[in-house]
Amino acid sequence: MAFSTGTHLEQATGDRPDAEVEVYREETASVGRVQPRALRPWAAPWPAEPRKPQALAAWERPRAWWVAVSAGSYQRTRTWHGDDDRLIGALQGTEVPHSSQVFGVLSGVEWRGGWSLAAGVECAAGRYDFRHRDRWRTRHDSLVQHVVTFNSMVVGNFMDTVSTVEETNRSVAGVNRYTSVYIPVEVAWHRGWRRWHYGIRLGAGVEFSAMRSGNTLETGLEGERSVDLAVAGRRTAVQLTGGPALDFGYALTERLGLWATPSWSTTLLSLRPTDGSPYATREQIGLRVRLAYTLRPKP
Repeated sequence: MAFSTGTHLEQATGDRPDAEVEVYREETASVGRVQPRALRPWAAPWPAEPRKPQALAAWERPRAWWVAVSAGSYQRTRTWHGDDDRLIGALQGTEVPHSSQVFGVLSGVEWRGGWSLAAGVECAAGRYDFRHRDRWRTRHDSLVQHVVTFNSMVVGNFMDTVSTVEETNRSVAGVNRYTSVYIPVEVAWHRGWRRWHYGIRLGAGVEFSAMRSGNTLETGLEGERSVDLAVAGRRTAVQLTGGPALDFGYALTERLGLWATPSWSTTLLSLRPTDGSPYATREQIGLRVRLAYTLRPKP
């Protein structure tokens, strides 16, 4: 029997399972004796491992791990909510669209099918102008004692309450500053063309925000008035936010890539406060730039 790797001849000396077989190998010109293993026809063959679909195999074999630093600028608008409609309307009147700057770090994994999963943390700092015209009335009550005398004799003595109303009308202006920490989880899908990459991204995460300094409004029987945050107390909020984005990237080197991500996001659910006190939801649109470094690329 001829093979591409050489020619040999086998001669069986018997039908027994433990029969000796003489093997002649032309390429070595030597004779050897081997003891073949007895066949067991009752034994089931070893099951072949089923081949997995290509899509599932791509998910199970990550192509690369990467880390990135990011920076962005967003235009943000806020909408106030709460139980006190009059106070909410006054707070909404103080809101103006403003910008915020974001810095963060991300880490993710990429699969062969173009899918990737990332998580990280981003810190944002923003400021906006606060302007409000305070109008309220303050009532002052005072007791006035009246004494009626005749010569040196007191004829009558009675008390009277005198009320005066003071009206205040003032304009308050200041700068409000706040910070927020955002913990996102993002799913993306990309395609490549030469050094360029493009795709879509969808993210959601928890955002913790707090006012650092500035002014806010409080309401009372006389109306709404501006108060300093140092007196009123810092207002904090915890919200679930998210939204879609587009990705455009360029491979600077084999491991280093520069990405630009225009995105839009909004508040999906407010987690705190839940007692009816005022809180603001946000909507923002802007651009994030990140520099990504591939840790373990795989062919």
